[in-house]
Amino acid sequence: MGLQLDFAFEGFRLIRARPKLIALWGIVTLFGYGIATLVLVATAGPVLPVLSGAGAHPPDTINEAAALQALTGLLSAAPIWLLTQAVVACAVCRAGLEDGEDPFGYLRFGIREVQVLAVMAVTAMLTFMVTVSVISLAGLLGLGAAFTGVASVLGTLAGCFVQVRLSLNVPQSFVLRRVDLFGSVPLTRGSFWPLAGGYVMAFALACIVDYLGETVIRAVVAVLFGDGAATGIPDMSSLSAFVTPAHTVQLAMLLGLVMPQVSAILLGAPLAAWKALSPSVAPAAAVSRLQ
Repeated sequence: MGLQLDFAFEGFRLIRARPKLIALWGIVTLFGYGIATLVLVATAGPVLPVLSGAGAHPPDTINEAAALQALTGLLSAAPIWLLTQAVVACAVCRAGLEDGEDPFGYLRFGIREVQVLAVMAVTAMLTFMVTVSVISLAGLLGLGAAFTGVASVLGTLAGCFVQVRLSLNVPQSFVLRRVDLFGSVPLTRGSFWPLAGGYVMAFALACIVDYLGETVIRAVVAVLFGDGAATGIPDMSSLSAFVTPAHTVQLAMLLGLVMPQVSAILLGAPLAAWKALSPSVAPAAAVSRLQ
């Protein structure tokens, strides 16, 4: 039997079985993603409004200094973001492989989290390199400006292909207790399209949860601070403009209540797919390796 697309619902199943995970994981996402966001605003805030509206600005308004400042901000925030994601990913793996309850929401910090962090970081770099390489190759061929959009699409598709083929390396590394970056490749052979379809479903579900959550949060902020305070796009030009009372409440609710649900959906899907495609690893053997 082929891979069933219902693996995309694994995150929902985990949260429905253990609702308190939202609160426990929410503490981690609020702290980790919150710190990463503040670091990004503090280091790259002045240039973010220009870059976010790059399509509306002439190319010469986005100078090298602005691009360098934005890159510095991203590189400063990325390790904190990835570390938070690795901690939650390991908690999702434990929740999906263990039975029973855990008073700490399966949250730990040790060598397992460091290994998963390394796997996530290298996978992200490989995906980025493949995407940029494909786009750059089109530029070197000199196919003209008309081909730029096609090259961007091809580069994005190439990056997505790499992401899908390496998508099981987090649960694989978690269970094997070692960095196994390419062990996902043989596991995903022959299952690319079911995996891609399931990940699209999981992403769509995450977007729906995020949209509904943000809608409710904006309504709450509007009641507390007035209609004008419930803005969808905050001012990230500086920390003082970003950290207003209304937006602080809005961001805290988003990161603490919505983000753990989104994370469970996006990180639970690869775990369920790994369990379906790794019949050689018995559940009991997998659980015995968790602690």
